[in-house]
Amino acid sequence: MCCQRRQSAVVAPAALALIAGSISPQIAICDATYRRLKNDPVSKIRLIADMYATQFAEHQRSLALREVLDPFKLTHDKFVAKQRSMDPNFVQRVANDLSAVYVGTETTVTGVDDEGAHLYLIQDRAALTGSNLPGTTRCENAAAFVAIGGGSHHAYSQLSLANYDRFWPLSRALFLLYSAKRRSEAAPGVGEKADWFFITRDGFDRFHSTVVDELEKEYLAARKGEAATQSAIEARLEAFVHDKVKQPAPTTPPSEPANPSANDFFELSHMISKASRHSWVL
Repeated sequence: MCCQRRQSAVVAPAALALIAGSISPQIAICDATYRRLKNDPVSKIRLIADMYATQFAEHQRSLALREVLDPFKLTHDKFVAKQRSMDPNFVQRVANDLSAVYVGTETTVTGVDDEGAHLYLIQDRAALTGSNLPGTTRCENAAAFVAIGGGSHHAYSQLSLANYDRFWPLSRALFLLYSAKRRSEAAPGVGEKADWFFITRDGFDRFHSTVVDELEKEYLAARKGEAATQSAIEARLEAFVHDKVKQPAPTTPPSEPANPSANDFFELSHMISKASRHSWVL
């Protein structure tokens, strides 16, 4: 796995949280999750992801109450208890404002337990799942990859077009992941620096720098080969199009002039009308 430099957190011996978006709330959420895990240790990655999502939702609720209710000297309990005596428009506006508060973060909780490797995506409000609840968790084990933050669309495109699945050999998967990361750098705000991890049931570790250097060398070689292939294709197409444009249009031998009849004019106008519906642009 790969993440932008300093955008990961250890939440369990064999589980990592990769974070994107606003860092300050993520620090609070990660710390709260870590404390809960110390008091109530679990090894299942699903349970760790659910625990993280719970802390995520609690942070969002705390943020919403502070931003929306505090200016009116209200707590959540007071707001619920006094709704019937309040102006309905005010109640509706406050309810809408409470649900509109976003944490502005995304998180991937990933790790290995006795059931295998797991990927979970936790979002502020999951647009992809249609949920309006903060801290929505989605399992990505079937897809076997997930990308968050700036450049995620670039990475998703690379991984999807390659038809990646979890049965790929490590070397092939690692090169694809590296290529996806490098191509995501086309997005604004995505830097070149990244942390590279691998996780087993015994814990996690970083890839040695020599592995990353070798991936970079092969990636540059692949891009150079792609550029050469692209140039050759463009040259062949340029020659093909140029030759086609130079070819004269086919001519029809002149025929004996004839006196046109009214029926001939009708057939000619029908042919012109039919041809006009089949225009082509090269």
